[in-house]
Amino acid sequence: MVALSKDDMTDISLVDDDFDRMTLLVDPNTTLLNSLLNISIQDDVNTQQMKLDNLYLLTKLDRNIRYQIKHQFLSFISRIFTDVRLYETLQNNSIDINLKYFKLLNKSIDLGGEVIDLNGSLQFQHVYKFFIEFMEKMDNKVPTDGKYATLMVELLQYFMFYRNKTNFLDYPLIKTISEIIINLSDKLNYTINYKYIVTTNIPTDNAHKDTSVSYNITGGNTKENLSVPNPCIIENIYEIDILQYCLVLVTSTEKPEDPFTTLSNDVDIRIFILSLLKHSNISLKCSALHFLLYPYFSTSMAWRDTRTVNQLMPFLLKTFDSKCIPRWFDPFHTLITLIEIYNQKMPGGNPVVGFLKRTNLVHGFMDLFFVELTKCNDAQTNQELITQFIKFSACCSAFDEIYRLELLKNGFLMHQLKKDIEGHISLLQDFLVNKQIFVGMNRNLPVLNNSEKVVVWLELLKSFSRSTAALRTTLKKNNLTKNIMTLLNLTYSIMKDCYFTGSNFLQTEIKIMGLSLGILCNFIVEFSNVQYFLTDQGIVDLCSDILTDPLFNPKKTWRNLTRKMAFDDLYVEEVKTNTLWVIRHLMYNSQNHEKLELLDKISIDTILDFVNDPCWTVQQQCFQVLKNLTCNSRKVINFLLERFKNVRYMVDPVDGSRVAVGSTYLFEFLARKLRLLDVHDLSQKRTLEAILYIIVNIAAVNENKKELVLEQTDILRLIYQILSETPGNSEKYGNNSELKLACLWILHNILWDSNMQEDSQSVLYSNSQERHGSNSENSSTSTSASSQTLERVESTRNYSGIRPNTSMKTVARCERLQELGFRDLVKTAVLDTNINVRQKATNLDDLMFKLLNGTYELD
Repeated sequence: MVALSKDDMTDISLVDDDFDRMTLLVDPNTTLLNSLLNISIQDDVNTQQMKLDNLYLLTKLDRNIRYQIKHQFLSFISRIFTDVRLYETLQNNSIDINLKYFKLLNKSIDLGGEVIDLNGSLQFQHVYKFFIEFMEKMDNKVPTDGKYATLMVELLQYFMFYRNKTNFLDYPLIKTISEIIINLSDKLNYTINYKYIVTTNIPTDNAHKDTSVSYNITGGNTKENLSVPNPCIIENIYEIDILQYCLVLVTSTEKPEDPFTTLSNDVDIRIFILSLLKHSNISLKCSALHFLLYPYFSTSMAWRDTRTVNQLMPFLLKTFDSKCIPRWFDPFHTLITLIEIYNQKMPGGNPVVGFLKRTNLVHGFMDLFFVELTKCNDAQTNQELITQFIKFSACCSAFDEIYRLELLKNGFLMHQLKKDIEGHISLLQDFLVNKQIFVGMNRNLPVLNNSEKVVVWLELLKSFSRSTAALRTTLKKNNLTKNIMTLLNLTYSIMKDCYFTGSNFLQTEIKIMGLSLGILCNFIVEFSNVQYFLTDQGIVDLCSDILTDPLFNPKKTWRNLTRKMAFDDLYVEEVKTNTLWVIRHLMYNSQNHEKLELLDKISIDTILDFVNDPCWTVQQQCFQVLKNLTCNSRKVINFLLERFKNVRYMVDPVDGSRVAVGSTYLFEFLARKLRLLDVHDLSQKRTLEAILYIIVNIAAVNENKKELVLEQTDILRLIYQILSETPGNSEKYGNNSELKLACLWILHNILWDSNMQEDSQSVLYSNSQERHGSNSENSSTSTSASSQTLERVESTRNYSGIRPNTSMKTVARCERLQELGFRDLVKTAVLDTNINVRQKATNLDDLMFKLLNGTYELD
């Protein structure tokens, strides 16, 4: 290789000359470029500096020219990362060389992220070690010398590229960064003005009167005081950059000894970081927001602190007005993620959506969305922004009927939704026709170009489908059912036949498949006019195929191991959950012959494969399916008891034949499930409730089943515990009224005389129809009358009429329940705060009184 002299270096004209830069990069004779990249420790300092300067100038090529010579430019960027090995001599390099090197390195990673492999580099370990030693020399404080402070900024910026790679940013590094924050806090805390009271005005008027975006909230309102001090004074410009990077980097580890937790729990440091929310530097504001909101995205219990969320919301929303937001902070994504978290944890009272509604911002976002949507076919439109708007609308309307109906009024929105779904259907059809082209490529294919947009459209459509009004009007008119069914069939074909496409492609289409099933869950409800259409289209057969596919049913044996390996570690729980949910809604209030027809296609054994699924939402839907199947169906209950039967064979002493003898262990299984479930988790609570209603259904069948339920000591003990809870004693079951109601139904059906055929319909509870929701069973309709449960209708019936021919067995069961203490619990439940529990307990108490006091005539 020909070495460049200092004069050669001086003669290279790259300053403000894009043509010469481009010529050097595309020149087939790479001697000159190789010489620049060959920076050796043997070179004198001036030569090293000149090479680094020229390489940095090459990275500043005009954007349009970079695009035209993209291949050559990215190749050059990649070579900077791999060929310039100054990281091996960082401890021996001069401060100027290290400073220029890290500026070049950061610029290269920034421009060439798509070709640079950060995971496979030894470079990081050298830089990591150098940084720790460098900060030890500085006593973890910001250097007073400008060059050293600048180097510290460049080093932190380098680590920012690794912030999402937790295996790299380990404890010693994060601990050092946390010490920097502590030292800066100690230094700057004295500049904070603690004489503060910040008043936020929250309007109490109807937010729908004015649909303009407004951050300045005034008018008729209530006032809330927020503890956010005036900003600290930071005079050193290097401290601003260092602090913003440190606040982001310190959240990049989840180790048990996490330094972030220590910082977050320190009151002085927290006040210091809160003060940064009012700083004039937007990057510093964003880093403070990132730090303060991080617990909501990383820990399981932080969501309970709704006061802090309300405190931070005005500052988060103000970042939408800023033009120079750092690239590592996305306020829209942050806002959407917060809404999603609270949709899962507090679906009925999302504090983030509540704040947006109180301040009228939710309608402001909607107006901006409609404006952007009208430009969505423009080549200059930011498709990522539109995708975020759709996602935001889906999250906000998930549990808000008013916002749903506002969105549905926009005809162009529904037109665009249908158009994009049809576009994805066409892409999938073309892909399946031409799939042989991609077989054997042995590489991950990218997702289809509109897949991410279709995902958020489907999330919005799923939100719409929770609305009874929308199902009967807008969604019916737009005839989307056929498109969703087609999309479901196509995505399942991808899962069966195109497993060679790679994890990214498959995971996106699995997501689309799960969302399609979620939408059909709501389209297929009892009152929907498309239920028969979907049945004719083969929805039951498709569900059967899915539930017997080893991809979704781990109890089934894989026949294609290549396919099995392709789907390792991919998330399929949403598909399993929603497939079972479709069956659940089909079986709601169905006739006995319809249940048996379904079980001919989807066996009870297949459904039982999911009773111990590791995903709680799958278990929840499995037991909900069993609840609906066993409702008013003696045959299905007998099927279920048979599947849980321990059978042994004995020889008949009379004729010597083998006789099957055994007993069911169904109740032991159900009792164990009931004991293990945690009602503080919503899915587990719904599972527990479904199991109780399965027992309700069993107790309703006949006298033998009532006696069988009454013999289950473990189950009766659990019922006793649930009914015993009070607001002051609710640790185990949360004093939950829905669980109490189910328990009262069990007691009621044990005591009801099933010999009286004319009253058999009064014995059974009836399932309440529920819309499909991500985590809530009662997610969304505004038409409360249509979702009124038959349990409530039943609870209003008058039991005062005397039933003749009540058997002695019924009285004996009532006496047995009284001996166990259930009569006193029923009397206590008569005073329950929940009206459904109160009414059911009143009726049951009346029934027990008449049985115990001989009011009923007996056989």
